[in-house]
Amino acid sequence: MRDERIRSRLPEHARAAGDRDTDALPVYSEGVAGALHAARALHRAGVPLLAGTDATPFAPLHGAGMHREMVLLTEAGLTPEETLAAATAVPARWFGLTDRGRIAPGLRADLVLVEGDPTGDITATRAVIDVWRRGVRQSR
Repeated sequence: MRDERIRSRLPEHARAAGDRDTDALPVYSEGVAGALHAARALHRAGVPLLAGTDATPFAPLHGAGMHREMVLLTEAGLTPEETLAAATAVPARWFGLTDRGRIAPGLRADLVLVEGDPTGDITATRAVIDVWRRGVRQSR
């Protein structure tokens, strides 16, 4: 019910993109297995991992690719908390973006509210309820 209410507020092009079955995108098992092995080895070695997917107009979809990447990072052995950090605080730190990546007074305040607890189940990040950009709630 909630998903349909949210979906109905999206522009037509966003609804069309959301209707695409991202699981139907070609994924080569050897490549995924190799990437998981590499990510697991890097993580065990203490190398900071940064989440971020190159998105094109075709694949992966903006947003959906990041959610898939976070699932893959947990499959590679990161905890959900480490995966969330790999998508927020760690890139901010490595790119010198001192105004973002964490929640604190005076910072940029880009926030995503999700239904569920992504620290227990990383797929909860897909259930976006609201978004704030620079402290301003975004209309849908």
